[in-house]
Amino acid sequence: MPGVMSHKIPNSYQITELRAATNGKGHGHNGHVTKSADPETARIRQAEQQIGILNRFFYAYPAAVEAISTSLDIYELFECFAWEMVTLLAADSCHVYCYDNNSKAVSLLTSSREGQQRQALEADLAYQQCLASLVKRAVLERIPIQYGLAEPDGYSPGSRAGAKTLLLLPLDGLAESLTVVAVVESPESHVFSRHEILSAQQLAAHAAIAAQNVGRLEELQAANEQLVITNEALESFAHTVAHDLKSPLATIIGSAEFLKLSDESWPVEDFRELTTIISDSSHKMLGIINGLLLLAAVGQQKADIVPVDMESAFHEVRSRLEEMITKHGAEIIVVSDLPSAFGYGPWLEQVWTNLLSNAIKYGGQPPCIEVGATALDDGTVRYWVKDNGQGLSQEQSARLFKPFSRLHTKSVSGHGLGLSIARRIVDRLGGEIGVESELGQGSTFFFTMPGNVR
Repeated sequence: MPGVMSHKIPNSYQITELRAATNGKGHGHNGHVTKSADPETARIRQAEQQIGILNRFFYAYPAAVEAISTSLDIYELFECFAWEMVTLLAADSCHVYCYDNNSKAVSLLTSSREGQQRQALEADLAYQQCLASLVKRAVLERIPIQYGLAEPDGYSPGSRAGAKTLLLLPLDGLAESLTVVAVVESPESHVFSRHEILSAQQLAAHAAIAAQNVGRLEELQAANEQLVITNEALESFAHTVAHDLKSPLATIIGSAEFLKLSDESWPVEDFRELTTIISDSSHKMLGIINGLLLLAAVGQQKADIVPVDMESAFHEVRSRLEEMITKHGAEIIVVSDLPSAFGYGPWLEQVWTNLLSNAIKYGGQPPCIEVGATALDDGTVRYWVKDNGQGLSQEQSARLFKPFSRLHTKSVSGHGLGLSIARRIVDRLGGEIGVESELGQGSTFFFTMPGNVR
């Protein structure tokens, strides 16, 4: 153990670093047993102390390890650890602190004290200042350190100040950015022995391992929950994919069978009609497959998040859809500026494509579409596309962003993947996507992206 060292925090406690006592229950800063006029009596008392400590550790240590190991919540685990440390060392209390290696801040996680006693601990700023400085040193030393604390200036009876002994135990291996330190508090007359410190250190190591296991268990539970959700979605997704691919494939097979049965007497117009049906159905299947590939790519592809010029992205998409705009006689009005935002350009162009093409296909006759953006108080930008269509019911709005969901029974080209792709993209980029709609009042589709781009 370190040698004796004494220093003083201004207007606070006199701190003395202690050596471990040579017996179970040392007295004073050096841990020596008070001398008796009868040496034999002193030896008997020392032996009784050692036997008492060994008996306590024989029963308390296994029980403490078992109690800590069965805790499945990280905060309950540290609460249990604090109580078991008090029992193991016959101490007054145990406080568990967390040191943030990045911010250098010290915070109290839990304490074996309850109610008003713990509130008094948190309210005693001088004591907290003292403990914070000792916790920081324990983090640097990475070994158990024992201190004696003398009364600070201005001590008054009834406060938390006064003579006491502190044993600080760092719990290693929990996280790179955080270090947990246990602070065991006992009267100054009790100087912890080497056996007590070693046992406390071993219990702290068990607590660190148990905390790691709880963290892994929580991660595993979260992964299992996500896996259940993914499997359910995958099952539904596979069923829908099979159904949507089956329809154009059946059309292709049927048309091809007619062609096999045909002869030279068939009119040329019939041949052209069948080949057109085959071509259209093949393109529909290709569109579904491409949509599925894009949907999968969004979940796996790495995206570089950079400032994106939304004005340019929108006008690029609008030029690509010019043929569709002309075909439907759509009018598109940009009612406000489209400020830049952080994102991934190619994906955001895909979002604009899906929202704008849906507004054209499902808008009124003719479609009249408004496009704009609104800066929100949280620093994000809300981009929106408003159409003059028939609107949506709550039930339709709830299933809009699921794969293969179609907006209406209206006969238009598409395969119901557009909005699910848009949602996947926006989720990956840290935004939100949704719709506001009422039957007969049209629909406003929107998505948000982090803004404040200079």
